[in-house]
Amino acid sequence: MRTLALDVGEKRIGVAISDETGTIALPHGVVEAGPGDMEAIGRLVDDYEVDRIVVGMPVTLRGVEGPAAQRVAQFAASLRECTSAQVVTWDERLTTVVAEQAAGDVGW
Repeated sequence: MRTLALDVGEKRIGVAISDETGTIALPHGVVEAGPGDMEAIGRLVDDYEVDRIVVGMPVTLRGVEGPAAQRVAQFAASLRECTSAQVVTWDERLTTVVAEQAAGDVGW
């Protein structure tokens, strides 16, 4: 199962794509947010035969969904309407800290 991971910002959407087994995802680039972003993501889904899209949800450390999370939730809902891939959101609290710790463990 190949996964497309999205980090949705106001101006750009960061994109990572997993290998065919869904084991590891590598950065792929960015999609400009705004008109045409759904079509660009749809092309990636088709080109890479993506089964699942994971959208990072910017929840505060207290678990509150502020304006940014509400915008991302609406983005995810729009994705569900225009793609056959499963769309899920992922609480991204502390993901940077965990990634930095993991990178330190392997000497990056």
